[in-house]
Amino acid sequence: MVSSKTPGRIIDYADKDFVSLDENTLVADAARIMYERGVCSVIVTHNDVERRLRQSVGMITARDFLQRVVAQSKGPFKLAAKDIMSTPLITINKETLTNDAIMLMKSKNIARLPVINDSGEVLGIVSLRSLVGKASQEDINSISA
Repeated sequence: MVSSKTPGRIIDYADKDFVSLDENTLVADAARIMYERGVCSVIVTHNDVERRLRQSVGMITARDFLQRVVAQSKGPFKLAAKDIMSTPLITINKETLTNDAIMLMKSKNIARLPVINDSGEVLGIVSLRSLVGKASQEDINSISA
């Protein structure tokens, strides 16, 4: 349980079994992968050939599918992940306290937040639902204020 008297680090609440995919992945394939893995979001990456690394550049959520594909009657077999991802990717350092993470999510109106290390590597994803489910009533009252 998260308590404002003994706030936990956000990494302790992150789901470390997350999905990432290349920015050029078709939206239809991204939806299939999300369905098969039972997840509500994926991290979108860009392959930086010069620096020899995969850089996290965005996130796709079920909300993105609804707003950027379904509601606009766009074809999921013609769009790539980069066409519908939310960007810039809002992240939080693994050492951040849970209360600070909840406040960031509230201020940015987001429900999922990638947790990164000091090098910028995504270590997991924390959801508002998982945090609120573990929060004490005191924490919830302090956020509402």
